[in-house]
Amino acid sequence: MLVFFDYLCFWIYKAYKRGGDSSPEFLASSVVSFLQTLNICSGIKLFDVLKKGQEPSLPKLTAVILFGSLVGLNYIRYIWIAKFSIDAISNRWNLESDKYRTNSRYLQISYVILSTVVFFGMVLHFAIKKM
Repeated sequence: MLVFFDYLCFWIYKAYKRGGDSSPEFLASSVVSFLQTLNICSGIKLFDVLKKGQEPSLPKLTAVILFGSLVGLNYIRYIWIAKFSIDAISNRWNLESDKYRTNSRYLQISYVILSTVVFFGMVLHFAIKKM
């Protein structure tokens, strides 16, 4: 599963680098951390709904601490550890078959879209339900 996030980080890194950003490594690891945070928060909210049958609550401070922790962990993974550096991921990516890369890109795009839609869909649903 971590290989998926490695390639996702690489894909985002390439987009930021093409845009001429000054620190694409940090931004790519932050975007991956943000998506991971959205998924974890969505999972917690969904678990609350299914388990308790009530409106879920997740303290904002918990989400901020989770995001900060994931940014730190992903930053260390992609910038300090040579085995997972952007250059190493790029080399692994280039060794993959074209079919694997195509399938991986579709999964990455689907992951980004679904993560965003599910999280914000849940937030909107419960915000409208409160009104």
